[in-house]
Order: sequence, then C-alpha cells, then structure tokens
Amino acid sequence: MSHPDSIDPQEHAQGTLLNDTASEPSSRHDTMTRILKSQLIASGVQKGGKTAFIIPADMFVSGEVDWKKSTLTHAEAVFIDVRLRPESPQKAPKTKGKPLSEYPASGQLTENEAALALGISRRALQAYRLRGGGPKFQTFGKAHKYKAGDLRDWQAANRKS
Repeated sequence: MSHPDSIDPQEHAQGTLLNDTASEPSSRHDTMTRILKSQLIASGVQKGGKTAFIIPADMFVSGEVDWKKSTLTHAEAVFIDVRLRPESPQKAPKTKGKPLSEYPASGQLTENEAALALGISRRALQAYRLRGGGPKFQTFGKAHKYKAGDLRDWQAANRKS
C-alpha cells in the first residue's frame, strides 16, 4: 500500500467535501472510478493531525468511506475533512531538469528531479509508482528516490517509436 504525500493547505481547501459530491450510490461508484482513473484527486487530514495529504487512489478505494461525514477509514490511517478536486491535465514541467545522461548510473534522484529528468509531471511519476509500470524506486521514510540508471532503463524500455 502506498503512503500519502502532503499537500498545500490552500490546495486542499479548494476541493469539495465528500458530503457535497456523491449523494447517491451510482454517483459514488462514478466517483470511485474517476479516482482510480486519476481524474479526481482525494485529499484529507489525518485524524489527530493538521497536515493535509493526497490520499492515494488505492488507499481511497480500499478504505471505508463515510460520505456524509467526509471521512475515510483505512487500515493504515483515518482521514477527516476528505475533499475531492479534479486532476488538472498533465502539463510538461515548467523548467527543464538536468538530463539523465549527466547523472551517474547509481546517482539518487528525488521525485521532482526524476520527473524533470524524464520530462513528465511529478503527478504522472506518482501515478506510475502507485499503479505499477513505472521506474524502479526506493522508499526512505516518506521520500521516494530513483537511481539514474533505473530511470534510463525505464525510459528506453518505454520509448514510443
């Protein structure tokens, strides 16, 4: 199971509370489908905390959702003030990162550095990590690191002709 990443409180506040989104079972099913397809992003505050987190799709759909109270109970965490917002279309990174060729094969890149070097958004890289099919990564606490050599291998294997 994946771990949630923190989110800016203002970005979290822009979402719509669950109790305002899906009142009928059919719309709840549609909401779950849109979350799995990364068309909607779920965020919430862990119970007893103040920090808002992006709730990974796998955690959201496998947890127990209380639509009226806008809460999500999962084996790993309980989230309150759960909100949904549309995922913005994937944009090319605003700045260019250092090319992968400039990193030694064993060089460790942060999630942001890896996304920039691959020319994809950080959210796209996160989606690959959550769904599988992305480059190999290592987790250190809540941080995800990528070896430059693994990124090059993944990029070569997934190059479209």
